[in-house]
Formats: sequence, C-alpha cells, structure tokens
Amino acid sequence: MIEFNPELFTKLNEYNRFRENTLIDLKRDMYRVRGNDKELAEFIRDMIAMANASRRRGEPAYILFGVNDDGTIFEEGIKGQSSRAKLPDWWNDNDFSQFERRQNETIGRDFQARIKEYVAPDIDFQYLAGWVEGILLGYIHILPGHHENPHKVSKKLEIRKTGKVLLRVGDCWIRRGESKYGPLSDEEKQNLYSYREIPYIQKTQWSDHLRKLSDEYEQTVITDEPYISLVVVDSNDPLKDVLDVFLDSEQQILFITGAAGSGKTTFLRQYVGYRAGIAQQSVGTGNIDDQLPVDWIPTYVELSSEVFENYDVFVNQLVCCFDETDLLRLRDGSRSEKLFKDRNLKILICLDAFDEIAFKAREGSLRMIRRFVQDYPFVKLIVTSRPHVITMERFVNYQQVGIAPFSENDCFNYFSYYLQ
Repeated sequence: MIEFNPELFTKLNEYNRFRENTLIDLKRDMYRVRGNDKELAEFIRDMIAMANASRRRGEPAYILFGVNDDGTIFEEGIKGQSSRAKLPDWWNDNDFSQFERRQNETIGRDFQARIKEYVAPDIDFQYLAGWVEGILLGYIHILPGHHENPHKVSKKLEIRKTGKVLLRVGDCWIRRGESKYGPLSDEEKQNLYSYREIPYIQKTQWSDHLRKLSDEYEQTVITDEPYISLVVVDSNDPLKDVLDVFLDSEQQILFITGAAGSGKTTFLRQYVGYRAGIAQQSVGTGNIDDQLPVDWIPTYVELSSEVFENYDVFVNQLVCCFDETDLLRLRDGSRSEKLFKDRNLKILICLDAFDEIAFKAREGSLRMIRRFVQDYPFVKLIVTSRPHVITMERFVNYQQVGIAPFSENDCFNYFSYYLQ
C-alpha cells in the first residue's frame, strides 16, 4: 500500500530534479472528471501521456494538485476542490478524518472509474491526499506498467450537444519534458516500448557514452587533415565521403576491402570516433530529459577477437560491444537486443577484419550477419576485409568499395605523422 509522501511537495524547490519534468506534472486545480467533459478529456490525455512515459522509463510518475507552475504550494491547496463539478452535501475539507474516509475515497473512485472506462490497457495508479505545512494537497501516483501495448483511448468521448469529439479511440500520447506529445501516429505508437523490452537510456547517459567513444577512437584524423587520405579505387573519391553517402542510402551493409596494411582498421576506428563526436553533439543541451541522439550511434567490433558459437551469442556480443563499459546499463535489461529494433535510434556497427575469422567459421558468420540485418532493419553495418575473401559469389548482393593503394605522397605523410 502506497502512503502519502509530503516530500513530493516540500522538495519541489529544493532540487531541480523534483521540478516539473517528464515524470512530474504540476496542477493547481484538480480534474473535474464527473460533470465536465472537457476536463475529463484533459485528465485522460494527461494520464495516458504520463503512464506511457512511466512505462517507457520504468519509474513512477506523479500528477500533483495544489501546486503552482513555479513549484510553490498554492495557499489554498485543494480545499473545496473535488473530482466532481457539483459537490455532494456532505463535502467538508476541514475534517481530516472525514476527508480520508469519504472525500479521498470518492476522488480515487472517480479517477479509477474514468480510467477503466476510457483507457486500455488499464493504468495502475493510486490517488493520495494529506496535509503539508497545514495545507491540504493531493496527487496521483502512477506505477510503471509493462503491458505489451502502450496506453491508448479505448472509448470515444464527445460533447453531446455539439457533437465535438474530444477523444478518439486509439488516440495515444507520451510525456516528454514539460509537455505531452500526440496524438501519435501508428508508427510512433509502435515505438513506445516498455522498459522491459528496451532499457531506457537518459540523455546524460547517451552523452557520456558517446563522449567516451569519441575520446577512445581519435576523431581528429577524420575531421582535420588526415595523414593518409584513403580513397576508393577507380573513382578516387574520399572513403569518408563514400561512407557518409552509404549512411544516407537504403543499403544496410557496406564492405570495405583493402590489402593488408592499407589502413582499414586505423580508418575504421577513427571513423567511429568521428561519428560518435557528431552524435554526441546531436544529443543537445535542451531541457527535455529523454532527448535521443539524432545522428548515427557507432560501435567498433574486432571480429578476429570474437567467437560466435551461434546467432544468439552473436547478437549478445554486439550488445556487449555496443556498451563495453556499461554506461548505458544494457547488460541489466532483459531482451536488451531489442535496442536494435528502436526506430528512433540510428545505430552503426563497424565490424573489422572479417577476413581474420577462421576459414571454417566465415560461412556461419556471414549467415549471422545476413540474419541480423533482416531482424534489425534499422541498423547499418560496415565490414572490412582483405579483397580475396570478398570475391566469392555470396557477396555479390552487398555494396562493396575497395581502397586504392597508397601513393608515394601518402607514404611520405604517413611516416611524417609518426616520426614528427
């Protein structure tokens, strides 16, 4: 049984994290869900948005009543307020024992009845009220659900006299920052995973993860003057530009071939750092605490050091390589491989040294790669290899680019870079 927590109100101005955000909504006045269809519709929209945010993040959400927008407590609290447009004769805010016995129960029942009538799946929540510094306050405590589908409107609501539709069946919202977003499209609804399906990752976690990647895989060689300007054979197009075009295309796999010592590994590691730096900047500095990177999120995997016994091991290893230091806490989330199914994320996996996989394991590894791109159509793969391995017929359906041999000037720049 959840008990009334006065700290939800007393700490609003003490810590910024208790201010209005994705999981906390502040209301001076209580919803009147009986006798006022407009406020009922607003209640349903807010509850769906908050419940979906709670379900996504795996944390409880709160709607606080008797609080001003700036986080200060309204001097009247919720005195004289109820969930009904017309108060019953017995209504009395001054008798706390009577409030707990009758008014609190009445408000809670009204809220529960309306949610059961208009929302599916049902929202697990409780209404609580109590005294804080001599002022009567109340709030709705929403527990994170783990239903297969997000919360949506299950029953149409319209104003009888005018026929104006206030709620449509299937309408769905989610809370982000200080606002609710929606009604969402069918595609957006499909992306409202629960925390158990895809672990929730906060903006600060993304930023720290990408910053570490950027630092680990030096990006300066890509963004500034490279000591070797790798180019594509025949066309002499810069390899970096070809990769950027690939990311904007509908292709899922790109093979980069080059002779031993042609710079494949060095380039790929630096490209990972380069993409991580761009993605880290795209997270932004806004106030929306669930803002995702809008650019490609890369990871580097050295195939020669990995052993893939079967497909499940292959996917699990990619998840682990995606978050080696566990900054994103992916290893704590069940079914965390579903991170690769999130349409909101642009994930780039760079697989290095395909040719160094044992000969007998290459065919099996290729089958795993093929299956992976079928299972996760929003992920892109860049694979490097020496040319003789990628000449077989089973590779003809994949995009390939070859690295041109070094010029004399390339070699000079290379040695100058390391001997300076």
